[in-house]
Amino acid sequence: MPANQIKVTDKMAAVALDIFTQTSYVAANSVRSYEDEFSGSAKIGDSVRIKNPSKYNVQFGNNRAQPQAVGQTPKILTLDQNPYVEIALTSQELAVFTGTDVKAQREIMEQGIANLARNVDTYMFGIMNQTAMNQVARSSTTGVSYKDLSVMNSRLGGQLCPKGDRHIAACALDLSQIQQSISTLYNPDKEVEDAYMDGVVGTGLGFSKWLETESTGTQSIGTMTSATTSAAVTVEGSISIPVTSTTGTLKAGQAFTCPGCYQIDPQTLTGKPILYTFVAAADVPATSTAISIVTPIYDLNYPLLNMRNISAFPGSGATITPIESQDAGKLATNLMGWHKKAVALACMDLPTDLPGAEASKLSIDGLSIRIVRQYSLQNNVVNILADMQYGGMVLRPEWMVNMTGFAQ
Repeated sequence: MPANQIKVTDKMAAVALDIFTQTSYVAANSVRSYEDEFSGSAKIGDSVRIKNPSKYNVQFGNNRAQPQAVGQTPKILTLDQNPYVEIALTSQELAVFTGTDVKAQREIMEQGIANLARNVDTYMFGIMNQTAMNQVARSSTTGVSYKDLSVMNSRLGGQLCPKGDRHIAACALDLSQIQQSISTLYNPDKEVEDAYMDGVVGTGLGFSKWLETESTGTQSIGTMTSATTSAAVTVEGSISIPVTSTTGTLKAGQAFTCPGCYQIDPQTLTGKPILYTFVAAADVPATSTAISIVTPIYDLNYPLLNMRNISAFPGSGATITPIESQDAGKLATNLMGWHKKAVALACMDLPTDLPGAEASKLSIDGLSIRIVRQYSLQNNVVNILADMQYGGMVLRPEWMVNMTGFAQ
């Protein structure tokens, strides 16, 4: 091949990555810069090391022998997702990529790459939904209200989440309800319009980007309305709560509260007047005697200050209440609000030296897509495979809020 000739797969990779970055919401709104946020440069392998975000607490008194270190133990992000799409091209369709008609090239690949992007978003939102420290239910069954959105914003602000780069993602139905709930506050007068955009939307609701996507997923709501703890939790880092024989089911991903268990104020390290929300790590069938939870809990006695996330462990005989009990037995939708630095996405450069096939990969800003081209003699078509290998991780669960509820 002449030195100045561009391979067809090179063009395809460029088109594919362009489509991907425009259709994946999480990829565009997450930490994915290896140079700035990851320890070391991008690497080819099964995992990358990520700097654990530093968290500091104001202290008092003269005991200054143990200052909080800036460098914390890095987290390991495993790149275990390898989705792909296959496209069969005729010789006429393949010829489009030897020309300069970018629009035609995009039309050929757009649907397949958009589905690849949605796979990434669905996976990432699935992690975010279950690990968000702030889990809230809608205030009513009549749709999303301005009050609901204000609560989501206040939960982020209460955890010292920086303003700006706060995003919210919702399905089309929920987003239309959001628009309707705040439409009565709008006035086309220029001064009022500016106040509306800067105040109601910018400050009052606090989210700089509003994203319409079905990738936030749904949440099955079990039939359990309450349960009772059979013993007190006493071990730091516990991921299970003992309960008496339950009379209903709890679904994986459902959030619930327990009296006396409050969120921790990130500055004072004392309990806030907001109940801590536990998230079930797996389905809890009727008659179960324990509930597994997603996030390990550490109370105020834990020596590492920045690990404390609950004011007190659940006691014996306490009542467990699902936050979505009004929607028992239904399929709810998820609204996700998060700060860009709350979650990380990392991609691995896949090999292009493949026997009997032409392959190219393109990597930009931490994202990497590979295109593999191979001729099928039996069908007289050229098979194109677009794939990527990636992994995701939550860095700051306190900078995420998941709202569930039944969509009308």
